Amino acid sequence: MQLLKLNTWHEFLYTVSMRDTDATGLVFHPKYLEILTAAREDLAERLGMDLQSLNNRYGAMLVVHTMDVNFIGPARLRSELMVKTAILKIKNAKITISHEVFSVGDGNRLILRALMTYAYVDANTLLPMSIPLEFIS
Repeated sequence: MQLLKLNTWHEFLYTVSMRDTDATGLVFHPKYLEILTAAREDLAERLGMDLQSLNNRYGAMLVVHTMDVNFIGPARLRSELMVKTAILKIKNAKITISHEVFSVGDGNRLILRALMTYAYVDANTLLPMSIPLEFIS
């Protein structure tokens, strides 16, 4: 497992499918959160982290604490999206992650920017726990 590195951008390609769109053929806004989750999970896998195994090992999990999402432009059915993800900050029981989504076939136009903070909590009590040092030191 690699250490979590701050401010290093990870790229994840995603192709918009029918399940992501509404009747207009545009990505339905809640679906962007699923795309961001897929990018975050891909980042964890590339770092050699199996989130489910880590949850079981430490009895803890990451849950969304805050999110700030700016919808800048639309994405359409079959659009290829580049999701860039970076870990900005790790402090005590929180991890702050930045996401930027670009429409590849549209000149790499920025279509979404999100800042999300996840809390590391005990899986049973849902109380905050310190992030294990082995991830960050």
